[in-house]
This record gives sequence, C-alpha cells and structure tokens, in this order.
Amino acid sequence: MAIINLDNRIWDAFPEHHQKRKSFHILTLQAIAQNMNKEREAFPSVATLSARTGLSESTIKRSIKSLTLMGFIKVSRKKSATSK
Repeated sequence: MAIINLDNRIWDAFPEHHQKRKSFHILTLQAIAQNMNKEREAFPSVATLSARTGLSESTIKRSIKSLTLMGFIKVSRKKSATSK
C-alpha cells in the first residue's frame, strides 16, 4: 500500500484549526509503519488500519488520500492472484 516518507513536515502540514485531522493522519501513518518491511513498503488493509487505530474505514480512506496528496505516502495496489 505505501512507501512512507516521514519527516517533520507532518507537524506543519495542517493549520492550527485542523489538529483533529492531523491526529487522524498521524495515527494512520503509525499503523501503516507497523506493517513496513525492509524495503519500507507496507500493505495493510483498510480494515486492519481501522482496527489498529480505532478510526472508521471511511476516515482511514480519507486519511490515505490526503497523505498521498501531501506526499507522505505513495499508494500502489497489489494485484490479486485471481486478476490477470
């Protein structure tokens, strides 16, 4: 799912009035990071991220979209064994 580019930009990426949203993004990043391999890749499902963070699946999806747009993660989809 993600290659994480973590640095201090996350702390400055949101205006003061978006602190709750920043918390969601940090929780999402932390949950993704717990699944990273040596190549800094992680492929947790949205359901797994939701269970680990306590956030809803829709919040996780929004957070992943935002983190991707801001350049904190890169998203690629795994091809399933049944797809051609």
